Parts: sequence; structure tokens; C-alpha cells
Amino acid sequence: MKAKRIWDEFFTFSRSEQRGVMILVIVLLAICGVRICLPQEKKLEPAEFARFSGEIARFEASLSKQTKEVQERKTPASGFVIELNSADTLDLQRLYGIGSAFARRIVGYREKLGGFARKEQLLEVWGMDSIRYQGIKNHISADAGKIRRISVNTATFKELMHHPYMPYEVAKMLIIYRKKQKTIKSLEELKQIPPMNDSIFTRLLPYLSVYGSPE
Repeated sequence: MKAKRIWDEFFTFSRSEQRGVMILVIVLLAICGVRICLPQEKKLEPAEFARFSGEIARFEASLSKQTKEVQERKTPASGFVIELNSADTLDLQRLYGIGSAFARRIVGYREKLGGFARKEQLLEVWGMDSIRYQGIKNHISADAGKIRRISVNTATFKELMHHPYMPYEVAKMLIIYRKKQKTIKSLEELKQIPPMNDSIFTRLLPYLSVYGSPE
């Protein structure tokens, strides 16, 4: 009887305690079920870069070779010279740092000028800086004999103004002077035009001519 009393005291649960035990058992079972259903975490193997070292080395060698070939194509060889007044855009692109757009810009400015009297005039092309020019100056030349000249005796005011070096006042006074003199016999006469100064005259001189004067 004593043993039964001890059992009842320690192992008999009230109704509320029984519900608590049941809930605890259900929770434990649910946790076990979730762990069984979830996929097991897989350990990632460390990447083995050693097997890719050969491919990386080949890629770097190929890239270095391509870079060298581009530099060789773009860098003029010793003695390589391009004449600015006869070169087309493809010729100009052989110069280091000159792409297709820049080559078209050079040709466009050459057409406005009538040709380059000096290779240093490339510095007047929009976008040409001293660093780029220094890199190509030994590989270019300018044949002043290929310049297209403007006849001061026959050119219209519009034709005179089209030239980048011709100021508006000089062009206007040149037309007035020509009407008075009928014929301009020497380019030195242009120094008599009031707006003309030595700087303007020196720049214009390679592009002007007295030929084409009226009979």
C-alpha cells in the first residue's frame, strides 16, 4: 500500500498536467519531423584554382599578343611619313592616336584651309593637343606646293570669308580696294588695306594669289 501511494504521488498527473505533457510530446515530434524532411546541408568543396592556371596563363598571353599587335599597327615605323595634303582618311589613321573621326576632322579642316602650309597647323584642328601632336610630328609632312590658292582678283566676298584665316573687315576692305584699283598686281599691295597687319598677312600669304586677274 505504501508503494502504491508513492507511485500515485509521483507518477499520477492531473488533467491539466496531462494536457501539458501531450502538447510537449506533439511539439517534439513536430521538430523531429521537420528535421527529417529538410534536406541535409551539403558541404561545399573548396574551389581548385590550380586546374585553371593554365587557361589563365594562355588568356593573358593571348591578350598581351593582341595588345602588342595593335601597338605595332598604330605606331609608325622608322622613316614612315604621311604627307598631309595628299593623304586620305585611311592614311591618316595609320598615325598613332588618330581614329576615323579624327581623320575626317583633319581632312575637313584641310579643305577649309586649301591645304596645310606647315605641319604645325594640325594643332588648329579641334581636339588636337600638344601631346598627341608630339607623338606624330616626326611622321608627317606638309607639301605647300599642293595648297589651293585664292585669287584676290576674282574671289567673291563669300569665298574670301570661307577661309579660316580671313577676318571679316579684311575681306570687306579687300573687295573695296579691288574695285578702286581694278587689278591687284602684287600681294604686297594688301598691306595697304587698313585692317591688315603683319600677323594676318603672314598667315594668309600661302593661300592667296594675284592670278586670275581680269584682262
